[in-house]
Amino acid sequence: MSRPPRNARQRLAAPTAAMLPRIGDSLSFLYIDVARIVQDDTGVKALIEVGDQKRKIALPTAALGCLLLGPGVSITSRALSAANTCLYGITHAAINAIGCSPGLGFVHTGTSHAFVYDVADLYKAELTLPLAFALHDVPDPEGEARRSFRDGLRLFRLLPRLVADVQSLLVPDDGTRQEDAQEASEELVDLWDPDLGRLAGGTNYGHD
Repeated sequence: MSRPPRNARQRLAAPTAAMLPRIGDSLSFLYIDVARIVQDDTGVKALIEVGDQKRKIALPTAALGCLLLGPGVSITSRALSAANTCLYGITHAAINAIGCSPGLGFVHTGTSHAFVYDVADLYKAELTLPLAFALHDVPDPEGEARRSFRDGLRLFRLLPRLVADVQSLLVPDDGTRQEDAQEASEELVDLWDPDLGRLAGGTNYGHD
């Protein structure tokens, strides 16, 4: 009985363009095995290396709800874990600073940091996931992830967004907040003149 080729499993498991969904499709998940997930300026791709042959298959992430990675996939989970840890720390500090409880979770439950995980999940797709994909070939993914995360915080303006999003989660804006703010801005105080008595505020009396 002849033995199967050495790269038979890689060739059978490698994704092809025919296996991938179209942009208009809606799939719950796509399973990728024996590939390396990378990201460049054109999007997320699966890099397949079978022997000396290398090719890239673009992954239509807009049509996917979840991307399942098999045991043969190499991804920088170390960079993702390091970046998420930084995000959790900043989120935890912001939640405590505005007087909220980190354990007040909506999605995550059963942990003292449930609200931290809920709020941090709002920014992972924009901040930590692209960062982890970009660091797929660096020698020190954890250290580089922490440094890159720190450098990108100013451009991302994370803290102002954290405060605004936490407030909107706890007190949803139904339009009354803007009305109250408008009424407060229109409320004027009276002025007191020793000769004329009370005068209406918001008026320039410099020429009188």
